[in-house]
Amino acid sequence: MQNKNKACLLMVAMMILNSSFNIPQKSNAHQITKIEKNQIEQVLETPKPEDVVEITLHSPAPTSNVQVDLENIDIKELYNLDSETINQYYELYGYEKAIEYICEHYNITFEQFKVICAIIMAEGNPDVTYQYKESYAVTNVLYNRVHSISFINFVDAFNYYDGHNIFYQAICPNQFEVYQNGNYLNFFGVLSGDSFRGIIDMLISERTMHNYLEYRFANSDILGETFTPRGNIYFHILTETDKYEKDTLQTR
Repeated sequence: MQNKNKACLLMVAMMILNSSFNIPQKSNAHQITKIEKNQIEQVLETPKPEDVVEITLHSPAPTSNVQVDLENIDIKELYNLDSETINQYYELYGYEKAIEYICEHYNITFEQFKVICAIIMAEGNPDVTYQYKESYAVTNVLYNRVHSISFINFVDAFNYYDGHNIFYQAICPNQFEVYQNGNYLNFFGVLSGDSFRGIIDMLISERTMHNYLEYRFANSDILGETFTPRGNIYFHILTETDKYEKDTLQTR
């Protein structure tokens, strides 16, 4: 009986010893350590080394399930919603509130706003497929110029112009050919369509699509970047040292 008990104890001891070398199969899967996890997050969060960051046009923000009072919503807050909701708003209520906001925010009159829109539309891509994106890009150039010290100073050199004002940036001599030759008049008073929407979205959301200050027509020999097929060629980057920041753009 004593020998039998010893044998049992020996078998139990062997089983315990062997089990200590059996690694559970799921432990073979790679576990991310704290250092590795931080490295992965750093790679995911590090932006690509590009000079121009293109945005998702309209609005990239998701919409919650909370009901939104579109009829009374602040037009600036509208652009915190998703594209479908923004489209729904404009289909229901039109652009009146958007135009009022732009005129007040940029210190321009309604007539000046119509001139700006006409210039941008005339400078855009004639292909209807790309009118929104090209219009957004051209508007972005004007927006960049009122945030550029060099372009503000250039326009200020004309004694009755104000470089801080987007209207005077648009009509400044020798800047936008369609204004100089009068071709912008073909679009004067057009306050609808994809091109117009591109202008509205850029000026209200202030989400920049690029950081260029100039462009040339598609058949130019200038080196730069295009955003649409046969669209304008954009160049001359707004640098950090040239940036002018001010909460309110003022006019004379």
